[in-house]
Amino acid sequence: MNLELNLVTIKDKLKNINISLDRNVLYRQLTLTFKKTKMLIDLVYNNRGLELQCNSYYGKTNPLKWQLGNIIYFWQNYCCKNLAINVEKRLNNKIYDMFTIDYSSRFLIELLSIDLIYDIFESIIEHINNFIFNKNTLTNFEKYILRFCQIYNDHIIEDMITTLGILRIKLFDFKVIYNKSLLNNIEFINIPKGNILQGTENSFNGEFYNDNEYPPFEVTINSFKVSKYCITNYQFLQFVVNKGYTNKKYWSNMGWRWRLKKKLIQPINWEYDRDFKGKEWREKIAGIYYVLRMNNPIINISYHEAYAYCNWSKCRLPTESEWEYLTSFYINDKKLNSNLNCKVGTTISVLDDKNINKLKVVGLYGNVWEWCLNNYYPYDGFIRSPVYQEYSYPYFGKKGVCKGGSWCTPDYLIKKSYRRAEDLECNHKFIGFRVVKK
Repeated sequence: MNLELNLVTIKDKLKNINISLDRNVLYRQLTLTFKKTKMLIDLVYNNRGLELQCNSYYGKTNPLKWQLGNIIYFWQNYCCKNLAINVEKRLNNKIYDMFTIDYSSRFLIELLSIDLIYDIFESIIEHINNFIFNKNTLTNFEKYILRFCQIYNDHIIEDMITTLGILRIKLFDFKVIYNKSLLNNIEFINIPKGNILQGTENSFNGEFYNDNEYPPFEVTINSFKVSKYCITNYQFLQFVVNKGYTNKKYWSNMGWRWRLKKKLIQPINWEYDRDFKGKEWREKIAGIYYVLRMNNPIINISYHEAYAYCNWSKCRLPTESEWEYLTSFYINDKKLNSNLNCKVGTTISVLDDKNINKLKVVGLYGNVWEWCLNNYYPYDGFIRSPVYQEYSYPYFGKKGVCKGGSWCTPDYLIKKSYRRAEDLECNHKFIGFRVVKK
């Protein structure tokens, strides 16, 4: 891959491009992001005894209070500074910059109080709202900055939701729903050969793109078969009970070493309780165990576990190109968005998912993130973000690609070109997978 390091300025880049993002729409979406962030601040305040805790067994979950400071640090340094917004109340400590302080040190340093975090964040919100409505129009540069920082904020919100679940802090009310019918076998759908323009369709897609989504390129996709649904809990359970976790032949060398280190014999959020309602498999949802929802998509699964399951089932993960190709089969090129947007508070059964393309592939968007086969690399002609140069390039070749968004991913990020990079060992987030074969 050609990594173009000669940065262009964002103002030059946006000079002749119209970002068709209405100011009122942007304001409403920002308001929702700010509202969710303040709700998280309140939760951390009400659970102060847990604010520095995490369980390393579940992976790199940051201290909640550090993550809130990281959100404020980002708004100050990448929004307010670039837009010349003068905020009187400031967080001036670089300990909230993820590239300045290493992960383990975040649990040892003295962090700001929740009260002060809340006051600074309220001040930032007030100044940003005044900035938006005291101008006749927003320039492309201003829209870009505001949207970019909002994406980062929402990314941290989703990470914090997973941490809250580990710490058994309830964020949303939800109902645990069981389907009467059981989806036993994997149903496959034939996908014809075709071409796709991978990445964002045009510069900024009429609105915005991250640096890792651009430039687009044409790919020819050979015919293949794909699972109609994401792999369900029941289908993954067959891999577990057939000793898939303890059979080395299904695992990559790296995955096997990781499994041995973690001593896993089943998904991290599962348990087999011999005393619970007659020997039941159970899953942990927001820190509490419930009887396994057999038709819900498997979540909290690392790339290594998904890879092993695929070998066991004589399938493989879809490539990122194949996954994006599947999204081209929506009626009138529009997705039927079943993104739950935090309204349900958990995943839904694949049988209840109304997000269906015209080939009858279900649930590509808005229930669980989906692992892709290939690692996370830049597209040819990649240019680093002129606003936040560390957004993508430090992770190239080190992480895997997830697509589609989960139930707590905001609507505006539910699009085919959006790429989430995750550690291959990550098994504490709302990530599942579907399978393909020839």
